[in-house]
This record gives sequence, C-alpha cells and structure tokens, in this order.
Amino acid sequence: MKAKMRASREIRSGLWFYLGLAMVAGLLFAVYPSVLTGVILAFSCIALAGSIRAWLWHSGRGRRSPPNANRGRGAPPAGKAEDWFLDVEEDTWVLRDRAGFLFRLPSGKEPAAELVAFVRSVQNRRDSFLSEVRELLALEQAKYAMRPDAAREIAGLSVECVCVLSPIRAMVYFAGGSDDRVWHCDLTPDGAADLTFDD
Repeated sequence: MKAKMRASREIRSGLWFYLGLAMVAGLLFAVYPSVLTGVILAFSCIALAGSIRAWLWHSGRGRRSPPNANRGRGAPPAGKAEDWFLDVEEDTWVLRDRAGFLFRLPSGKEPAAELVAFVRSVQNRRDSFLSEVRELLALEQAKYAMRPDAAREIAGLSVECVCVLSPIRAMVYFAGGSDDRVWHCDLTPDGAADLTFDD
C-alpha cells in the first residue's frame, strides 16, 4: 500500500512538472519559435517517462527475475529417481525403500531405466511382495520341522536387500540368519521362490 501511494505521488509530481514545462514551452513557442522549445519538450517527456518507470518499479511490474533463477530445478535424469545413491564400495546404485530394505542395481552412469521400472513395480505391490516372501518362509520353515534350530533361523529372516539382475529377475537377500549363512531367494514376475543359502 505504501509503495502504491509513493508511486502515485511520484506520478502526480511528474505530471505537474510536465504540464508546467508544456505551458512554458507554449509561451516560448508563441514568442520565440526555436530549438529551445524542442529541448524543453524533450525534457518534459523524459520526466514523464521517469515517473512511469518509478510506478512500474514500485508495483513490481518492471522487475525482472534474476538470470538463471530457475536453472537446476528440472526433473531428475531419465530413469534416475532422486533418492538413488551410488555405493562406491559395492559398486551399485542403492535405493532405500520406505519398508526399510534396500534395492540395488548394477553401477553405471545412472540407474538403468528398465531396472528402475522393475523396482517401481515391486514398490507398487509392496504389500503383496512382502506377503509372498512370508509365505515362502513359512513353507520352508515347515520343511525343517525336524530341525528346530534351522526352523527358528528361517522364522527370523527378513528382507534386507533386493538385487535387481534383469528387467524380469531379482535376488532377495535376507537379514537375521546365522553368521555363516547368507539366505536368499529368487524374485520373478511369478513371485518369490527357491529359498536357499550360501555358506
């Protein structure tokens, strides 16, 4: 509001100045029609232009955005989600799912779009994926009914990492096993299957 009032005062003062010069120019033109009249008219036009410029500035219409103000705000590169990061030690791209486990993709300039699509398909059906894994673990646990220690170990497994190997296949690794066994299973469009371990 204050800016608008200040701009209005500047416009009024500029207009009065312009009108005053116009009157003086008219008198001079009647008495001495010469170049002096043109000079006064030129100054009056400059004064009017300055008043208009001041109004535009105070109203914000004459301000331009700083150069490069929007640079760097574009979408992330194709196939690369903003939360992926490169694990240099493992030489893989890593994404932490909101359920707590990790997705891992082969390293490269950026995560491969077709593998990211596989990841998103798993995330879109996260609940059913975890349900499939629990069913697989329950079936495998039942197979070890005569070996209580192994059955308890399987019951304590949880998804730690999903390593995507191709657009249609991944390997699911589990946490919670004994120190000398690494449990994992396959993940395909048909679901989770083939639980096994590496010594």
